[in-house]
Amino acid sequence: MRATTTFGSLILGVGLCAARACVPHPRPTTTSSFSSEIGTTTAGGSATTTTFQETLSITESESSIESSTSVESSATTTDGVSSFTTILATTTAVTSQETETSTTADEATSTTVEATTTTAGPPVITNLVENGGFEDSTIDPWVVEGASPAVFSSQLFCAEGSKCLQLPGNLDNSAKVCQRVAVEAGFEYTFKAQVSQNCIKEYGSNTLTCDDNINTAELSIDGVFDSGEDGIVGYNTYKDFTYTFSYVDPSIDSTDLCITITQNQGLGPVFYLDGVSFTRGQAVSIPDPTDD
Repeated sequence: MRATTTFGSLILGVGLCAARACVPHPRPTTTSSFSSEIGTTTAGGSATTTTFQETLSITESESSIESSTSVESSATTTDGVSSFTTILATTTAVTSQETETSTTADEATSTTVEATTTTAGPPVITNLVENGGFEDSTIDPWVVEGASPAVFSSQLFCAEGSKCLQLPGNLDNSAKVCQRVAVEAGFEYTFKAQVSQNCIKEYGSNTLTCDDNINTAELSIDGVFDSGEDGIVGYNTYKDFTYTFSYVDPSIDSTDLCITITQNQGLGPVFYLDGVSFTRGQAVSIPDPTDD
């Protein structure tokens, strides 16, 4: 008697990308297969043959991978001889997946640089006087007439820095402090000096200081500018003498710049000079001689 029993094929689908997205890798396609047969055993006249066959095919490409596994089993009994064969086939199918490439074109951005007109900045201030604060501890290049000058050192008393020029009193009417400078036509100039006096007009039970605006200071540049006499005020108090003017006459290579102090009052007064400057500022237009 021959009886044959066949078990239907059982197909199990396994998704290799069940829980996460499969990332394609640019690798070459690889296919591999494996087949094996597990021995035959004979016992007591009955032969049992078990065959195990596995075929594995894997294709890797830039695509997602789907896998299915099928198991087919059959049993055959012939006259007491039982034969059981199991065939396990694993098939991996490759499903091509298109990878969409999205190209984003950068928006061209045009930038327009607005042209601007930049006007010239403030003029460079150039001081044409040397040692105007007497910080060099010498009176050079100044020349003094009518008094015996000395450089006085006191940061608390001098107007600028720690030194100033001291001019002892009882002047022969006036004392003049000068140095040579160059004056170029077509510029604005500022002439500045600070002057103080230690002046007593009367000693006694009631000491009196000199009156304001009796002793004077005059700032001048020979052939260029003259401020005229202006009064010195206070006692040991600096007065700022500042004058600004434009010079449009012919340039002068060298001329005398002077501060003249005139004593009209005081018993042995002492005058102090500090912070002298002669600065060239902005350019000014020079009149055309043909316009006259």
